[in-house]
Amino acid sequence: MDEGDAPVTIDADENGVVGAVTAQMSERTSFIVLDQITSATAMLFPAQRIAAEAHRRGIRILVDGAHAPAQLADPVGGLQSD
Repeated sequence: MDEGDAPVTIDADENGVVGAVTAQMSERTSFIVLDQITSATAMLFPAQRIAAEAHRRGIRILVDGAHAPAQLADPVGGLQSD
């Protein structure tokens, strides 16, 4: 695991995903890269919630949405990434 990887179990609900990612945020965190939909499991991450918390802490976020256009009706609607 790389420094800052957030282990998310396949059965995690939205709150579990947000909790796993935010648990890795610290005063040293300046930038986060987050998959919107994971490639290995097709798990949809709550990118809007995670981005909001990152911004609240002054952390910039890049959302990798490569899999979203074919899967979500509005893949970038409301997404507050940097």
